[in-house]
Amino acid sequence: MSNTAKIIVTILIVLTFLVSSTFLLSTGISKTFIALLGIGLFYGIRALWKDNKKNNQDSNEIKLDKTGQKK
Repeated sequence: MSNTAKIIVTILIVLTFLVSSTFLLSTGISKTFIALLGIGLFYGIRALWKDNKKNNQDSNEIKLDKTGQKK
C-alpha cells in the first residue's frame, strides 16, 4: 500500500471515529467505552503503518536443505 493511500485511510478512520464518538456520547454511551474504541483505533493505525519487511538477521527460523545432498 502506498504512503498516499495510508494517509487517506488514516484521515478517514480518524474522522469516522470523531463523528461516531460524538454521536455515541450524545446517546449516553460511557466515556470508558469511547476510550477503548480510541485504543483500538490507535493500534489499528499502528498496524496499518507498520513495516511488513522482515530482516533475515532477526529471524529465528531454521532453513532446511531439502535437496538431499550431503555436505
